[in-house]
Amino acid sequence: MKVLLAEDDESVAEALREFLVHQRHLVDVAGDGETAWNLIELGNYDLILLDVLLPKLDGISLCRRLRSKGHRMPVLLLTGLDASTDKVAGLDAGADDYVVKPCDLSELAARIRALLRRGGAALPPVLEWGPLRLDPNTCEVSYQGQPLHLTPKEYNLLELFLRGGRRVYSRRAIVDHLWPFEEPPEEDTVKAHVKGLRHKLRAVGAPADLIETVYGLGYRLKPQAGADAEALTVAVSPASMRQKLHSALAGVWERSKANVLARVAVLERASLAMLEARLDDALRQQAEHEAHKLAGSLGTFGFSEGSRLARSMEQALQPGLSLTRERALRFAEGLVALQRELERAAPAPERSPENHPRVLAVDPDQPLAQALQAAAREVFLLDVVCGVEAAHVWMEHHRPDLVVLDLHPALAERLPAADEAARWSLLGELAARRPPIPALVLSDRHSFEERIEATRLGSRAFLEKPVGPERVVGTVERVLERARRRTAKVMIVDDDAPLLAALRALLAPWGLQLLTLADPLQFWRQLESFRPDLLVLDVEMPHLSGIELCRIVRGDPQWQWLPVLFLSAHTDEETVERAWAGGADDFVAKPVSGPNLAMRILNRLERRRSL
Repeated sequence: MKVLLAEDDESVAEALREFLVHQRHLVDVAGDGETAWNLIELGNYDLILLDVLLPKLDGISLCRRLRSKGHRMPVLLLTGLDASTDKVAGLDAGADDYVVKPCDLSELAARIRALLRRGGAALPPVLEWGPLRLDPNTCEVSYQGQPLHLTPKEYNLLELFLRGGRRVYSRRAIVDHLWPFEEPPEEDTVKAHVKGLRHKLRAVGAPADLIETVYGLGYRLKPQAGADAEALTVAVSPASMRQKLHSALAGVWERSKANVLARVAVLERASLAMLEARLDDALRQQAEHEAHKLAGSLGTFGFSEGSRLARSMEQALQPGLSLTRERALRFAEGLVALQRELERAAPAPERSPENHPRVLAVDPDQPLAQALQAAAREVFLLDVVCGVEAAHVWMEHHRPDLVVLDLHPALAERLPAADEAARWSLLGELAARRPPIPALVLSDRHSFEERIEATRLGSRAFLEKPVGPERVVGTVERVLERARRRTAKVMIVDDDAPLLAALRALLAPWGLQLLTLADPLQFWRQLESFRPDLLVLDVEMPHLSGIELCRIVRGDPQWQWLPVLFLSAHTDEETVERAWAGGADDFVAKPVSGPNLAMRILNRLERRRSL
């Protein structure tokens, strides 16, 4: 289902997004209340997960606005405010549930499932349509006892149909429900996913028209007369579910650790000021804010004691309390305990030795597998799987840096006819990931049409068999090298703070390291500190225009070759000419499409490195 997460703490937002995606939800993230409202106006969400203390428009006010405008989707408030009056205010504003951070993620998942059922006319915990069963708790699907192995998008599509009952969904409605706002696909993509889902249902004995087409309107589920078969599902191992989530959150923790330590540093300054009896109100407010954020985020990463300590420190910083020597000493003791808690060995994310990239090979022949394994000792880590389904299972636990996919493996004559279609489908899924996973395609058909189709589906390289293992290994290394170059540092300067927040959200899935700056007067200091690979500049800004900044860059021997991309709502000929004359490498008109801007940035970087 499609969920909007409104949370201004980036580490908490990323952790919750990982968790919700793990639960097979489609998630959009907003960093403030106004951005959340704009997304709600444009999107079609099944549930809103809302922090209370949001900038620009707080969660309570946003909830009231939702209800006053007639939006009826469930709203769950997720916040560090745990007083009864806060809960009453949230529920009176129209929220359906209220959860205090840090929360147990399994409980949060159960509350979300309950709200989605409530929003769908009290649907049962397990969704059924005759002998077809979908369990949102375990993400398992079966038909007459036979499990169905669906891609995430096929699963979401089937869940949408089951929750909608007899409702007819147009292709546009399906796009609104199942794709992020900034990444809408072509409507033909929906047709392809419906086709794939129908194929998998037929493979386990379902009628060909179980998902029927209502011509001119869309798709819906067709009831089956006399369907009374009892379907069984194999429960997912709780240990396996926990391990997958543990690995995902560990990766988020590693990326968030620096932000957490920066918050702790503010508490250190406050503690020292308290001990020296010189804590001013500005530092007290900042420290209270950071303690509140830590109390809400640490528990999400498994530091429950750290969350408790941060909560007590937040309470010690409340206005109006006398800062006695005894209270300052207790605060300092709590800070030391918090630091020790954070030094505790946190679960590290799965990483390749020496940061080696990871390659997944799907059905390579024996000589190729041996050659890849030999090269892997020096250059990359190699995993080999047999079959597309095994590849899907493997990718539920890991993210490869490259997939080597044989469209027609040596054992093809023993595989079902649908296997080739599944391989093409896998290729498209890899390109649809954010950021995309590069693929090297092998084929023995000597077909130019196949080469065209593979390229359209996003393959980075195509080799015809027979091909020597050494050439395959060399191609793997070159594709990995190109992919490594895509981890780039981009600095964006624009005086529109909401736009900067939106650009961060739009570009984050593409693996770019971003620095956003609203004050152009701070430009040079940030430029030399961040040392970006590319600049994105607004044309019109107070004090210094983007064109002036670009001329400054072009006049410095160290930075004169830095690529510069301009953003502007002004697309008149004079403005565009001034940008090019000032040294622009590219010009993008506002409003900005996330994928379009990301690809322009990546292509500009790739072009520069090839020079």
